[in-house]
Amino acid sequence: MSQWDLSKYPQVEPPITIEKLTPEEIALEIKGAPSYFKFEVGDKFLWLDYDYPERRLTQVHECEVAGKMLFQGEECYEVRIKRHDLTSGEQETRYWYRALRENEMATLLSISWEPDKTGKIEFYNWSVPRFIKTGDKWQSIEEIGQGEAKRVIDHIEEVDGPYLVKVGDRKAKCLRWITASNYKAKGRLYFAEVFISIESGLTFFFRRYNGRGWNNLDKLKNCPKIEYEGETYFLWYDCLIFRD
Repeated sequence: MSQWDLSKYPQVEPPITIEKLTPEEIALEIKGAPSYFKFEVGDKFLWLDYDYPERRLTQVHECEVAGKMLFQGEECYEVRIKRHDLTSGEQETRYWYRALRENEMATLLSISWEPDKTGKIEFYNWSVPRFIKTGDKWQSIEEIGQGEAKRVIDHIEEVDGPYLVKVGDRKAKCLRWITASNYKAKGRLYFAEVFISIESGLTFFFRRYNGRGWNNLDKLKNCPKIEYEGETYFLWYDCLIFRD
């Protein structure tokens, strides 16, 4: 049973406009992990996915920063996420453990549970900066699992802006944090745009695109696309974040 009254939230994505403003140098401290929570125990929010081309609500994520824990001697935040797939009926509960360090935010561990009580624990080794500014560009490596089961995802990340982003009747002036990812083991490319509010330092709007290697590209071929460093990516879904 959801703790949220989902009837209050749009079943079809509201109008979205993204306007690139005159470039300027802006420095920003990130107040929460991009595309997720803020580093504050008790933070609760809804993360809603709207798939293209229909732009209908397909997945609901009920999220909560449940508390702090020690993981291998390092203090981290436990983020609980209950995922509901409105198309298939599937449900999953996932626990993320993320550390706030002096200059970076690190993902350390994830634990996921299926409704049949089978679960999976995976170690993570991936960090992103806490402080960003327009013009930043860097590479990062995300390692998931250990030993023979370890998977590696290469990321190119870049910050630009500002942008004026409007989602229905809400709007925010944002920096855009983009990530172009190469999951070499599966031959998949994907791309994400995270629009971070300059006022709050939190994610305001998120877009996810698929590139080469995904089996749904035919469905997405008429969706908005983006070109980046010689690759073409097609919009798969948008994410809206709501805090009561």
